[in-house]
Formats: sequence, structure tokens, C-alpha cells
Amino acid sequence: MSDGVLLTPDWEQFCAALHPCDVLVFDSLGFEAGLVQWADRAPVNHASLVLDAASVIEANRTDSSGTDPQQPPAGAVRQVSFQDRFANQAIRTTTALRHVDLLDPDSAVVGEVLARARADLGRREFAYLAVPALGPAALRRAYAQESDDDGMLKAAARLLLGAANDVLRRLSRQDRWSLSCSEFVYRCFTEIDNPLKITVDMPLVLGGSTIPPVWLTTEQAAGEKQFHDALHEHNEKRVSAGPKSMAVTAPVADRVTPGDLWRSPKLRPVAVMHRWQRQESPWSFLEIPGLFG
Repeated sequence: MSDGVLLTPDWEQFCAALHPCDVLVFDSLGFEAGLVQWADRAPVNHASLVLDAASVIEANRTDSSGTDPQQPPAGAVRQVSFQDRFANQAIRTTTALRHVDLLDPDSAVVGEVLARARADLGRREFAYLAVPALGPAALRRAYAQESDDDGMLKAAARLLLGAANDVLRRLSRQDRWSLSCSEFVYRCFTEIDNPLKITVDMPLVLGGSTIPPVWLTTEQAAGEKQFHDALHEHNEKRVSAGPKSMAVTAPVADRVTPGDLWRSPKLRPVAVMHRWQRQESPWSFLEIPGLFG
């Protein structure tokens, strides 16, 4: 760790170093987490925003999936206490990133960002878009220049496109806007009156190159475009159904991944919590007691 960055295995010590508006990015054990990290070429698979001295706000799956016809569907954006967030034993490493223009926790911009975050808290118009749905775009950006002699990238693109289309089918049945964890964090910074921007340092634009990589088949390239076109069309239809705080017509925010936040030059690490004593592989999720209930 560089000077000034706290490294600790203790979540309470880690949380004591956080400021409101810090971005938390998580490295978790699990098949889905490992796949996302590989596709995104980054050691993170989830993102949250620190809300106050005791909690984060995030877009994530909820305990209530909304499948019970007697219960209204739960909102994708929720407030979670530090204690509950770090009770998840699958989380291996958490990194706190602080915006370079928000080093002062009393800055007025901090209040604007948090107000933007709270505006979406509990809104039932939102359904969580699982991060693997971002996989095809992330895969294209991260591995565009790679050769694929053994077909791994083609196979991964096929797998991730299948996951993305499954999410879209479920989203259409729920008839709600999509929102991913990283998209939510990104929007909190960029959809405020003060034009504070998180620049995303990527070799290709977030939308991906207009020329598909050689390893991406014509069918896969068309499938990726169809998925995002259908996603935007779905969200456009939802604009009249609720508050318009989300600029659903902007194509960039819904392509932002946790790895983009982790790579952003505007977000600097201030603290890292690593609570595993050995170097587990992201694929060794079978070793986590109680992970599958």
C-alpha cells in the first residue's frame, strides 16, 4: 500500500476511516464474481456509495424479489448498515475510493451527491441489473486487442450474452427501469447541478469500439447491440411512469462497470480491508461456509 492508505483486516477500523461519498468497490468470492472480474479485467465486482457514518447506499438484489403477487416489488436501491454489508463472508477485499475533488467531507458537493443518491432510495420503478449483463461490453473493451486461439473469449461472450438476455426477459416481465450497482454510483456523481464528473480512464469509449474484435463473431456482436438497444427501448417506455431523475436516454452510464470506477483517475484509494489470510482464487467459492445456505 502507498503512504496514507490504510490497510486493515478489521471492518470497524476500516469503516472509521470512511467519509460520506466514498466509493466502495468489493472483491468477492463466487463464480459470478470471478466471471465479472475476468471479463472486466479488474479485481472488483460490486460498488456502493458511503452514505453516512454507519451505512452505504447501493443498487443491489433485495431479499424480496417481487415474485409474490401479494407484495409490491422491492426497489433496487437500498440503504445497508456497515455491519450488515460486511457480515457477508464472501467479501474478500473492500477498497474505499475518494473523489479527488471531495477530500473535504463538509464540501457542499458532498451534500449534492448524497441528495441525488437518496432520491432513488427505495424507488420501486427500479429493478437491479445484475453485473454480468454488463459483461459483453466489458469483455469487448478489456480484451479487444487480444487474440483468441483457444476460443475462450468467444465462449465467454456467449455465456455473458445469455445471462444478459435472461436479465432483460425478467426485467420486461417486471416492467421496471434497470439499474446496476456501478451505474447507480456513477449517476450519483454526474447527475447533479454541480458538474462534478468521474472520468473513466478506458482505452476505448464506454460504448465499445464500432469495429468488433476479431474474436467476437458477427452474431455475438449483433446480439450485444440488440441487448443494449432493447434495454434502452425498455427504459424509454418507463420514463412516463415515474420521477425523471434518471437520464435514461444517456447511453454511457449503463455501460459503467465496477472496474471502471476502480480504474478512474478521479477516484483514489484511501483504505483497504482485506480479511483473508491466504490468497484464495475468485473461483474457490465452494470453500465459504454457508454460501449456499
